[in-house]
Amino acid sequence: MLSVSNPPVITYTAPTHILRRFAQSRGVWLHGHEPMRQSTQHIIDSSRFAGMHLDLLTYVDLPVIPFWRYDLIVLEQGRSQPMAAMVTSIKRARWLSSAPLVVLARRITPEATIAGLKAGADSVVSFRSPESVLLAH
Repeated sequence: MLSVSNPPVITYTAPTHILRRFAQSRGVWLHGHEPMRQSTQHIIDSSRFAGMHLDLLTYVDLPVIPFWRYDLIVLEQGRSQPMAAMVTSIKRARWLSSAPLVVLARRITPEATIAGLKAGADSVVSFRSPESVLLAH
């Protein structure tokens, strides 16, 4: 008699060597009003899976966010958000915190990267980067 086995279940395993440092830390992720991309949601889920407490806020909240409370700050550039507004957000966050500040940009140009780094970002990364690269940043 032949037995029919169930097909293997494929599950996502977070890269624990990268995510281990997120455990018991606190982060803030600022985004625009557009719906989140699937890759963005996946990174957020991976960070939470690793134990990071991650607050998701919009840029409307920027003036009242207590950045000094966070171990990581991620600023996601909105589709219609000009780089000048992004630079202002970076400066505000950097003024209130020395935590690592990562900017996820829609388009990477040398000018945008230089402007973000000069404003105080620790990293300016493209959304098109592989997830493992984004998590490493």
